[in-house]
Amino acid sequence: MKTPFHLNNTKLILIISFWLLPLQACNHQQSVQKPITTSEPQKTPTSIPLTLDTQPQDKNYFLDHQIWGNTDEKGDKENLLKAIDNSLNYLKTPEATTAYQNYIVTEITRSRVEKSLQRFREIVVNSQNAEELQATINKEFVFYKSIASDNQGTILFTGYYKPIYAASRKPTAEYKYPIYRLPDDFQSWKKPHSTRLELEGADALQAAKGKLKGLELFWLKSRMDAFIAQVQGSALLEFADGTKTTINYAGNSDMIMSA
Repeated sequence: MKTPFHLNNTKLILIISFWLLPLQACNHQQSVQKPITTSEPQKTPTSIPLTLDTQPQDKNYFLDHQIWGNTDEKGDKENLLKAIDNSLNYLKTPEATTAYQNYIVTEITRSRVEKSLQRFREIVVNSQNAEELQATINKEFVFYKSIASDNQGTILFTGYYKPIYAASRKPTAEYKYPIYRLPDDFQSWKKPHSTRLELEGADALQAAKGKLKGLELFWLKSRMDAFIAQVQGSALLEFADGTKTTINYAGNSDMIMSA
């Protein structure tokens, strides 16, 4: 029989949206105004970015079958475990130690977060399905909810990924859409900056006639691939000879992107 996991006689912690744990949210804490009494001197409002919930209202809030996948699609368990391991590795860094030393929610310590992640990892590995994972999480963890920027829990989630594209080091009939390096004179460009249409042309193949001439780094198969790489800010490029390289964000114009 497996020995039960205990943490100083308290339940483990789970921050709702814990995929981001740790500690991004902790570096951008939102202020909650506390009432000021006349019997005490005025104090700077204290930031309390999380509120404790004994249980989410929906006990199946975390029922995620995608972790296990199905007959047609591979599950995400391996990626989830990698994410947990990345968080555990971060917690071993001096930056994590410093971040948690004076964290405003005193019961959330670096040690407690680390043990919570370790136990969560065990549960993910040993659970046979989404229902079993959900039941164990509900039993062993307490839940913290972000108050968000409006102090009411209204949160905007955004996503990021690094696409992988086939690419060429020179233009061909198949690979004709370029990715550009940052111009050396970019800081001196007149504002407002030129639009994408002005820089690349309607077919995205006219840049050699303007300011981007000679700045081509690599060429991709489709205009959409090049666009997504620019929007995401990075991409992994794979070449026909088996080599790979990564491109990363270097700068942007002052034009506002719109759908």
